[in-house]
Amino acid sequence: MFFRAFYAIPQTMRGPGGTLVNAVRGTLDTLARYVTDRKPRHVAFTTDEDWRPDWRVELIPAYKQQRTAEPIPPALIPQVPIILAALEAVGVDVVGLEGYEAEDIVATLASKVKTPIEIASGDRDLFSQISGRDIIVLYPQKGGVAEVDEAEVARRYKIPGRAYSDYAILARDRRGGRQEGRRAGRAIRVGRQDARGRRFPQRQRRLSREGAARRAAGAGSADRGAARPAG
Repeated sequence: MFFRAFYAIPQTMRGPGGTLVNAVRGTLDTLARYVTDRKPRHVAFTTDEDWRPDWRVELIPAYKQQRTAEPIPPALIPQVPIILAALEAVGVDVVGLEGYEAEDIVATLASKVKTPIEIASGDRDLFSQISGRDIIVLYPQKGGVAEVDEAEVARRYKIPGRAYSDYAILARDRRGGRQEGRRAGRAIRVGRQDARGRRFPQRQRRLSREGAARRAAGAGSADRGAARPAG
């Protein structure tokens, strides 16, 4: 989401002291639209604490290898801690865990939280988390945000709605990398039945803003058929 916002908002957007804040503005505006339109009971924003975890590279040596030469835009790096601080200031849980990617946290939360759950992301690999209408993905595309449920997966790809993980593995490009664009953050939005205290174990909330900015130099989407539970 950081990257999408950074490239969508002109770099003429600056704070009173001249600090570039186009990604800050874009990220907050995007989340504000989701909150206004979807009216969630709770909002969490997940981050890549490790964009290319060692344990995943051990399993798949070529994992994201081609992306090691794709650094984060220098103008985005100082905006990351500002974004995270702003989110926390307005009550959004920023959730990350050392050694895991944002999608690992999303998958873990989706397996533990009461439905309905809406995952706001431009990463199609998160279609693997879809379950009927209980867990859907709010997928940004030309013309607006699409609600992607099992029926929509079946319509788009001519496969069973629960089979996206298998489809993604078989369709993976030969570079051993991603089919999606780069992103440094994800949002998972939880239905109104949930109780705030049940969904985020304290140890999952550990997030260093400085660490997030530092690791963002290689931040991006996860590459998996099935996400690994965090912790």
